[in-house]
Amino acid sequence: MFPPILRFAITGVGNSVIGFAVLLLALKSGFGDIAANLTGFMVGLTVSFVANRQWTFAVRGRVRPGEIARYLAGFAAAWCLNIAVVTIGIRAGYAGSPLIHLAGIATYSLAFFVISKRFVFARP
Repeated sequence: MFPPILRFAITGVGNSVIGFAVLLLALKSGFGDIAANLTGFMVGLTVSFVANRQWTFAVRGRVRPGEIARYLAGFAAAWCLNIAVVTIGIRAGYAGSPLIHLAGIATYSLAFFVISKRFVFARP
């Protein structure tokens, strides 16, 4: 069995590839950087919740409303860190560059793992 960090990474890679593809499509469609970034992240949010809950952190039983609220709060916190990185890239002159989004995604992924493990899916 893979340790949780590896399962989170595998789930995250799949989710990030899908999200990044959506982000690129949104940029090509004329979305701004922030709107394209949010669109990409939102596409994978539900799939990510299910995969991480069931596979990464092996949570069983019914999904509780508090769990969903914690997940959305954790997502929002990690996404804000991602946007901070993207904003720094934009201000540094890299607006429209996929590389600033990759840096943001990496920041988001690390932050969201820690938040998920310690806050969202923490065992009592």
